[in-house]
Amino acid sequence: MTASSAEGAVEVRFPPQHRGDDDNARRHAGFFALNDWLAGSDQQWLYATGEDNAYYSHDHGLYFPGGPNWTPELLEQNVDTEYALGADQQGLDHDELTRLATELEQIAQEDIDRQLSNLPADWPVTDEELEAVATFADQRRQPVAERIRSLASGGEQ
Repeated sequence: MTASSAEGAVEVRFPPQHRGDDDNARRHAGFFALNDWLAGSDQQWLYATGEDNAYYSHDHGLYFPGGPNWTPELLEQNVDTEYALGADQQGLDHDELTRLATELEQIAQEDIDRQLSNLPADWPVTDEELEAVATFADQRRQPVAERIRSLASGGEQ
């Protein structure tokens, strides 16, 4: 585990620990969902040393296939790829996994488009790239929801 620190928090790379502390069982469920849905790699966590070992996900710069060098073509080629977190699944909050699966299923394309429209206008991203991200996120919702729901029922991701 590599780490750097900020006051009250330590950045750790992998894997998230202390699942039984604080609200980590619920938070970690979200890590599994977000990682798979948006093709996470290079996971980074903030470990709040003063908050009963709480973990928070941060620095999502290497999400989407290809990390910061993703392209619409890479998104399209990897829309069906599973991006399992690869961490211990024991002790995840099953109610939260089920809630997250349901939330993913209920996100509409319009919701994704609305969020992407909030990006700063000066970000170097084209309309074609934004459309590819929206399509990628939308097409992955259901399969990821099914995998997350499988975790809730005791299946393997």
